[in-house]
Amino acid sequence: MRGKEFIDESSGYSLAGSYTNDLIISKLWLAHKLKKILQDRPVPVAYVLGSWYGNMSTILRKMQVPIDTIIDVEKNKQWLATGRRLQQGMGIKGVKPLAQDANSVDYQETTQPLVVINTSTNDMSDHGWFDHVPAGTIVVLQGRDHAGSEAQHVYQSPEDLLELYPLQTVLYQGTQTLKDPETQYQRHMVIGIKGANQLRELTFMGLSQCTKDCSGHRAGYEWSRARGSATASSWSPSFNRGAEIASQGY
Repeated sequence: MRGKEFIDESSGYSLAGSYTNDLIISKLWLAHKLKKILQDRPVPVAYVLGSWYGNMSTILRKMQVPIDTIIDVEKNKQWLATGRRLQQGMGIKGVKPLAQDANSVDYQETTQPLVVINTSTNDMSDHGWFDHVPAGTIVVLQGRDHAGSEAQHVYQSPEDLLELYPLQTVLYQGTQTLKDPETQYQRHMVIGIKGANQLRELTFMGLSQCTKDCSGHRAGYEWSRARGSATASSWSPSFNRGAEIASQGY
């Protein structure tokens, strides 16, 4: 199911893999910067997209970041349940699980100020999650270079994150050098406010515009990778473009 149904991390899918030093450091970094930003503007609700075992919401609570309710969005119900049991054992309150695809969350039902956190931008397919976020929301993004071979996106700088997910006002941006169980890498972070009408063109890996959901690009990409980065000449331009991207080594 790698790179398809569930969010992928180089550190693995296990609970222990979710607590590797690099992932914890990156989440502590995020919580520290967000707490400073929210000192003068506490928010009622924060959504954590691709929440996995709830590590991010646990750290936000432990660091007393001023958020009334945190919603962990994760489509793997088992991961959600495991994270919730851990949080209950630690006495953590004010976190609600939401078993849903991050791309289908309807924030328009929420009239309160929001924070939306996505630390899984490398591996999350762009099926609309950012476009659904209301104007005025504080958006927190993390992405890395040296991502796995099946990553949807690779980011060489915070500017790469902003190119794919434009924010009207940038409140913080920075980079940390970390090491996962496989390699040293740079994790980039941007925190900012999404402006009105900031919809971005749907793209595959930030390289080619999609007409609907990038499924054609993705199919061609995976077809090519399975055949040693072959090019394609099918009836589908998007399939061919996905195969071309794979053949170029992305």
